[in-house]
Amino acid sequence: MILAGEDPALAMSMKLTGNFFVAGLLELMGEAYVFAEKRGLESGFIRNLFMAFLPLSGEYVERISARRFSDAGFTLDGGLKDVRLILDAAAEVGAPLPSASLVRDRCIAAQAHGMGQHDWSCLTEIVRLDAGQNIAKAAE
Repeated sequence: MILAGEDPALAMSMKLTGNFFVAGLLELMGEAYVFAEKRGLESGFIRNLFMAFLPLSGEYVERISARRFSDAGFTLDGGLKDVRLILDAAAEVGAPLPSASLVRDRCIAAQAHGMGQHDWSCLTEIVRLDAGQNIAKAAE
């Protein structure tokens, strides 16, 4: 357990900060997967590379590698709610978060493809669409 202090707003800020970090990581992983695949690297190699660099993010690495999003740990809809909340909170204190805006847009695009109740790591499929690839059957 991590204590943020007595003020409930600090706890909410801590939660949003953590979720923003994960959302940014998901975006970055999606971009890296697409680049690697388009350059001819095997998905398994990239999975192993990410697992070595990011051992605590193993569940997301596995989901993205297998393109398995239907059994949500945290839904895209829930993730988008938190990304919107952190953008609002950041605006209140004058802290621009351009990567959060990008993640918000990826989430909205994924929702438009019917992925709102999938695990939020499915936002990486939008990176694939932007690169001219198809959405995984598991994400449809």
